[in-house]
Amino acid sequence: MGVVVRKAAWGYIVPAAAVLALALPAAANGAVMADWQMNETSKANGMTDSSGNGFTGDIGNEVRVGFSLGGDNRYYSFPGPHFAPYNPEKLVLVPDDPSGSLDPGTSPYAVTIRFRTTAEKPNIVQKGQNNVGGGFWKLVLKSGWARCHYEDSTGKMNAIGFVGGLREYKLDDGQWHTLRCERTATGVRVTQDAGTPDAVTKFKPGTLGNINNSRPFFVGGKLDCNREGVTCDFFKGDLDYVRVEKG
Repeated sequence: MGVVVRKAAWGYIVPAAAVLALALPAAANGAVMADWQMNETSKANGMTDSSGNGFTGDIGNEVRVGFSLGGDNRYYSFPGPHFAPYNPEKLVLVPDDPSGSLDPGTSPYAVTIRFRTTAEKPNIVQKGQNNVGGGFWKLVLKSGWARCHYEDSTGKMNAIGFVGGLREYKLDDGQWHTLRCERTATGVRVTQDAGTPDAVTKFKPGTLGNINNSRPFFVGGKLDCNREGVTCDFFKGDLDYVRVEKG
């Protein structure tokens, strides 16, 4: 019996190990623009980009680094909480590259992270945000479920996630998970725990235009926020790596 693919109004969903075997629309597999392995020691204040492209991040004073996963493999710990007042020291910020290397532009684009958290609704990584111009993307949890969101410079949006789905797809269980958020030529895809028995992916068709903003690459929440109307959505949890691919 073949793999069963269910199609709902919000896209295609493929369960478990079938995620890697099924012929859904092709995934982005572009050049690595940035690869932040987060292996710095506890005294570091710069997040090193191992891609060779030199996109160093500024580590906020409240972000803790140097926690060991064994050998030279380390991770960062972010303090949160989601509704904390504006404080850029809770973030890692990578300055915008004027050439657009860290923005999707009109190309296929993918961000992959490895993380763990017990928080239900943080913004984990993003570049740009609503109402700042140029379009944006973000990778977040909503009530524990992953959501991958892209919005182009005209305001057209395409987003996909597992919100309201099976409880076993939630990622706020305090365990390590991988999560990939990508924009392809034909739609947007989110994939979690690829290569494991718990792997699952969803794809939503739909094309988008240019996404290129002048904001930093935010790790751990967002920068343009305040107490009155725009929450900072800080991430409380741990991050092992963030990788950006394009093209």
